[in-house]
Amino acid sequence: MKKVAVIGGGALGLISAHFLSTNNIDVTLFEINDKVGKKIKISGNGKGNLSNLNIDKDKYNNPDFVKEIIKEDVIGYFKSIALLTYADKEGRIYPINENAGDIVDVLINNKYKIINNVTISLKRKEEQYQITYQGHTDTFDYLILGIGSNISNNKYSDNFLKDFSFFINKRHNILGPLLIFDNIGTFRRKGKISLVQNNKVIYQEVGELQFKNNQLSGICIFNASYFYEEEKENKIIFEPFNNEVNLLNILTDTFKDNDENLIKSLSGLLPKPLLIYLFKNTPYFHKKVKDLRNDLSSIINIISTITLPIKTISNLGQVQAGGIKATLLNDNLELKDYKNFFMGGEMLDIYSISGGYNLHFAFACGLKIAKYILNNIKQ
Repeated sequence: MKKVAVIGGGALGLISAHFLSTNNIDVTLFEINDKVGKKIKISGNGKGNLSNLNIDKDKYNNPDFVKEIIKEDVIGYFKSIALLTYADKEGRIYPINENAGDIVDVLINNKYKIINNVTISLKRKEEQYQITYQGHTDTFDYLILGIGSNISNNKYSDNFLKDFSFFINKRHNILGPLLIFDNIGTFRRKGKISLVQNNKVIYQEVGELQFKNNQLSGICIFNASYFYEEEKENKIIFEPFNNEVNLLNILTDTFKDNDENLIKSLSGLLPKPLLIYLFKNTPYFHKKVKDLRNDLSSIINIISTITLPIKTISNLGQVQAGGIKATLLNDNLELKDYKNFFMGGEMLDIYSISGGYNLHFAFACGLKIAKYILNNIKQ
């Protein structure tokens, strides 16, 4: 009987092991951590953002490579194993219970063996693969590699690949918080953000911007960070008011016969820490608003278009760009130089914006690989 080894208990590893084992294939999954699915469980802030209604090849950095892979019916597969899902208004797909742990639970069964908390060594023997762990050595006919990256995994290691020759593009974090130069405070505010590089608008999105001291985060920021380039001048332009808000009328009424200071008078429009940041170095900061009625245009300009220069991207990214070059694989995600050795997901230099696209790609890779192996074994 043919044996399959799966290295890595993430999205790709779990779904491929589940598919093959339910089709009566002998599968052993090896995981370096004490539990599988750790990164899945924190996706979508714990709700499990596993895919998106708007999956499209042009959402990825390598459209030609992903176009056939992402057609795999990931949501249909989960439905077939009794995981119901729903989509929010942005198209992000979650388990109906909004519990990311449900994704992991439905992909674990007693038909395949899971060996957790283990360090392995790997050798190729003709067209088979030998894995040594805890004093044992097993031989496998097929090898599926889905160890992801070192994000959210302090035990990550690819040392067992030292005997294999791969060209790896330099990794760097994306889809993470952006760090600014000033410590503004901690609060949230919805609005429109624009990433501007060298005075050119690169990306725009309406969403919730989260401030935490000198850090900007939130889905809109994570997506903007996808386009961040260290060597360029980057800044976020934040517009907290939409076109329906008539600031001139609001401020005219607010400033009339008002003895309060500017910060207190505007605190119903913007969070106080942000107001202090915007006005502390202006001549308006200590004045009473009744004395500022001739300065409404300048004040409106300050609060309606907020420029936040970016220092760098945080090392807390959700995804890493870089990794193994896609050109090393054939259409079945098999390494061209190593027969029956497959890989996909975040190990590859393939990535997208946030919203379930990266997790969908990993699940789709797992299904595509598993289907090919099953068909190959049956022939």
